[in-house]
Amino acid sequence: MPRRPLPFAAALTLVLTAASLPGAAHAGEPATQAVAAATSDPTVAGLRSLGQVGLDKLLRQHAGTVDALRSGNLDARDSNVHRLAAMIDAVAGQKDAAFSGLFWHDNLASARDEATRTGRPILSLHLLGKLTDEKSCANSRFFRTVLYPDPEVSTYLRDHFILHWHSVRPVPTLSVDLGDGRKIQRTITGNSVHYVLDAQGRVLDGVPGLVSADAFLASLRESVALHETLTPQAEAAHNTASWSAVTGHWAPAAPVASGKTPERSDRAQTAMALATSKQFVEASSLDAVLLSSPEPVALPPAIAAMQLSFGKGAIEMPAFSAGLLPIASDLEPTTTAAQDTALLSAPSQALMRHQHPHLSDEAFTALLDQFRTNLATDTARNLSDLQPRLRRWLAQAPGPAELQPFNQRVYKELFHTPLDDLWMGLDTPGVYTGLTNGGLVLPADTTPATPQAQPHSNATRPGDEQASPPLTDWFMLGC
Repeated sequence: MPRRPLPFAAALTLVLTAASLPGAAHAGEPATQAVAAATSDPTVAGLRSLGQVGLDKLLRQHAGTVDALRSGNLDARDSNVHRLAAMIDAVAGQKDAAFSGLFWHDNLASARDEATRTGRPILSLHLLGKLTDEKSCANSRFFRTVLYPDPEVSTYLRDHFILHWHSVRPVPTLSVDLGDGRKIQRTITGNSVHYVLDAQGRVLDGVPGLVSADAFLASLRESVALHETLTPQAEAAHNTASWSAVTGHWAPAAPVASGKTPERSDRAQTAMALATSKQFVEASSLDAVLLSSPEPVALPPAIAAMQLSFGKGAIEMPAFSAGLLPIASDLEPTTTAAQDTALLSAPSQALMRHQHPHLSDEAFTALLDQFRTNLATDTARNLSDLQPRLRRWLAQAPGPAELQPFNQRVYKELFHTPLDDLWMGLDTPGVYTGLTNGGLVLPADTTPATPQAQPHSNATRPGDEQASPPLTDWFMLGC
């Protein structure tokens, strides 16, 4: 593939920080103003304190506008639409909540209390970034498009689960500054997982990565059946026989090899082994260094995490490889028949259209078709590989897994994104860059040592999750 160099004045910056970069809208534009106003509105705080009841009240008050938004009959550039959408998001605890109508706890303790009161399991989304932010990690954004707005999924979630999300760490953001005021800003690397928890916050089941709405709904129904099978007495006693009886079909016939995570170079080799075609998207000075090296150079392990998700890789890789890496995937795009299983609901399509108001109908149809192709591929991978592995780990345990250590294992061994890796596999040790410290920059008040995990600010009881190390670190690469 021919190289497409950036303009002379362009600079590529990759940011690992808790602070979000600005989006396509400027600070004074309606969307940004609306979010700021909503977060400081006392009415919003009062409605959010009521949970799903408060959100439903707000949605009923603006039912006509919400229905028009969900059907794609409103101008996405209307400032009144921005204000209402921002208020709904703030009450719900989710970006684009007008399309889903779902309320999310951002505090596991309150979710556990509600689960105890209602007898329902908790669906706990673990993601990079925040579910309330537009630039949360790619798969979480796809969940907001594909899963939560789907009428059947949304209704099932409302009727059977207590919803909760937790940010495992800030999402890395890549920014390409073209030097004339134009910028391309995307998130990069990372993955998300939905856990099904009991009222004690222990893991019963999980759906890693992105799957179609139908596949997600099928997994949720299996999880609810599992939760109903486990009596409160069995859960409290960690009854091994009861747990084995209901999860035995998840266990493999033969013992699974130790889940020890490979060293950095081995993780890179694992990532490269995923490729069955030479789909190299270039190009940068680092790419040139890798290609000109007389010996094989282990690519940064972030490539492994990206290649686990075909859909998010499709948007992350072109931007990422402009500064760093080649792309390859072991899954070919799916057939038309397979794509037929990756259907998007009318509200999902309306949300996509809302996000792309300037596209022609023809261009939007092409965008939709490509996304469905990626969705079908992700669904196939996650249902045939990632979820069975996650479930094997659960079946091999004596009972429901403790959330924090299990989540660390998922991110380390399943997603190839260890939460204690300061640079998320994006650094390139052993590669000369001509930059001080190889272009790795830490804030003045930060030491290079990896910080220890700190208790979650909302974790007030035993079993509540702890936050991953706070990251305010910057990785910068100038082109």
